[in-house]
Amino acid sequence: MAGANPDSSGGASDSSGGGNVLTRMLVATGGSEPSLSALRFALYLARTASSRVEALIVEDIRLPPAALFAHGDSLVRLMRQTESLAAYAWNETERRVRRIADEHGVPITIRRETGRVADLVTAAGRSASLVILGRRGCRAEHGGLLGSNTELIVRRTEKPLLLAPDEFRAPSRVVVAYGGKEMGAHALEMGVVLADTLKLPLAILTVAGDTRQGDEVQERARRLQPALSSRASFEHDGGDVAPTILRRATAETLLIMGAYGHSRLYRMALGSVTEQVMREAIGPLLLSRR
Repeated sequence: MAGANPDSSGGASDSSGGGNVLTRMLVATGGSEPSLSALRFALYLARTASSRVEALIVEDIRLPPAALFAHGDSLVRLMRQTESLAAYAWNETERRVRRIADEHGVPITIRRETGRVADLVTAAGRSASLVILGRRGCRAEHGGLLGSNTELIVRRTEKPLLLAPDEFRAPSRVVVAYGGKEMGAHALEMGVVLADTLKLPLAILTVAGDTRQGDEVQERARRLQPALSSRASFEHDGGDVAPTILRRATAETLLIMGAYGHSRLYRMALGSVTEQVMREAIGPLLLSRR
């Protein structure tokens, strides 16, 4: 609906403000191409910001259906075979992760965990400044446009979260979707920091019903971040919010927007605009959290 706030979801400062969002990055990765794209994006950010990356490789070990009917020695053999195959896949993934990190010249720490992917990534993300995921998750599950693990992690994590596209491309500009709410200050701050760090042009996009409303919203952005006047361009559009944002979010645009809906009663609610952009954006999307 025209005139809605793309950042009505918010983004007020938390323990990981815009100034240190790149200091402690956690990337959930595995053997799938989407998760390796997330790894490459994390390494690109770390190399530019001279920071480190922690890669979390989670192996969700599941016994084959035959285990339901096995017992005694047969069950033990099945369990050992399953664990052996999992260990082999784990080791192959770790070797691939280290090789990609070496190619980028970025120091990396690798953690290996066994358990439910969404639970472990969410827990590990609590100490991170930024969580980075592939759009289809660590295991490239196809439960719609997002992987089921990705969906759960997006809704549960309280830290800024970046969804990387399936194919890594270095962004050519940063766009902040800003709707005028005071709690959008965090998204604006992250936009300034990331544009400066990555040496990219910055645009503040406001979708509003008329020019006067758009000017008022963008004036609020300037008051929140005085440096914007000299660093950013300001773009205004009067179309429907989500489609307008998606048109501006090309494959080489790093888009930043809020991740909460209108209701503060529901922590897992993302808001209709965020939901649509999250599912349809073709480029990297950074979700600012409260």
